[in-house]
Amino acid sequence: MMNINLRKLFLCILSSMAVVLFLTSGAVSASTKTYRDHHDNAVVTVHKRAGKVTSVVYQLKHANKYKKRYQKRSRFYTKVSVINSKTAKLIRKNYKGTVTFNDKMRYYGHLYASEQTTPIKGMTGDATDAIFMNVAYYGKNPQKYHNALLSFGYWWNTMDDTPKGNPEGNVIVFKNGRVSFSDDLYSKLPD
Repeated sequence: MMNINLRKLFLCILSSMAVVLFLTSGAVSASTKTYRDHHDNAVVTVHKRAGKVTSVVYQLKHANKYKKRYQKRSRFYTKVSVINSKTAKLIRKNYKGTVTFNDKMRYYGHLYASEQTTPIKGMTGDATDAIFMNVAYYGKNPQKYHNALLSFGYWWNTMDDTPKGNPEGNVIVFKNGRVSFSDDLYSKLPD
């Protein structure tokens, strides 16, 4: 009788240890790191699981580094979720928080997926003064693109000549999750 109770106790302890180990192993392999671009206050948050980038959020909440007339309409939120090595989903919100793009990124004849998002949902031209953004996903072949996994580039579209001080910026997220705000490296990547 006592031998059976000891066995039950041992099995109970062993199974509870296995459950605890299973639950903590998933949490240990997930990580989140945030980077800030001091040029424009843009923030990049990289989410990783098991050493691979799963999603990246690029946003500009506080546009106080720009002139007053740009500050309100320069805010944006962009999230790319990596589905697999060929597919990524892009969500873009404008300064009002309205979703202007929510779809999988397309290839358009390139070796990488890319999208140009507009500040107004369904807009096909560039007939507005606001933030536009190019997003590229190089997940299939990052080694061909300086080990970049994703690149984001935004600019303030103007109907007239480009005045100095317009909001613009870019970021590159590498395959290992590191981030670079280098204009030189961004210019080496394809449009």
